[in-house]
Amino acid sequence: MIENILNSIQSSDILIGVSFILIMLLTAQCAQLIKRVDSLTAKLDLSHKKQIKALKVVNQGAIGVGKRLLKIDKKLNVVLLQQSQLEMKDPENLNYQHALSMMQTGLDPQNVMKTCGLAQGEVELIQSLTSKRKQKDIEEKLNKAIN
Repeated sequence: MIENILNSIQSSDILIGVSFILIMLLTAQCAQLIKRVDSLTAKLDLSHKKQIKALKVVNQGAIGVGKRLLKIDKKLNVVLLQQSQLEMKDPENLNYQHALSMMQTGLDPQNVMKTCGLAQGEVELIQSLTSKRKQKDIEEKLNKAIN
């Protein structure tokens, strides 16, 4: 009977020892996994910070481009206004513009000459330009319709 008790104590000591070794191995693996998760978390945080910096740089660039476009747009509007004012001040140019619009509406060249005070050659030139412009517009419409 004592032998049985001694055998059972020895086998339980072996089981306890094996269990202890297994627990130590699992603890070591858990520690390695925790280190790996911490390392990956640090890499992810670093990558996130880099992406935030890059996004800020892109945003600043876009804001700068937007500001430049606004300045250019304002300058363009000023130039267009000045150009239209200069065109209004030039009486000859006004006559040509009026004659051009009259020819585009299909008025008789003689009426255009009398109304705008232009010479026959000038009216014929305007008539030629308007007919070429109409022809070009028709060709563009046909090309669009075909494509």
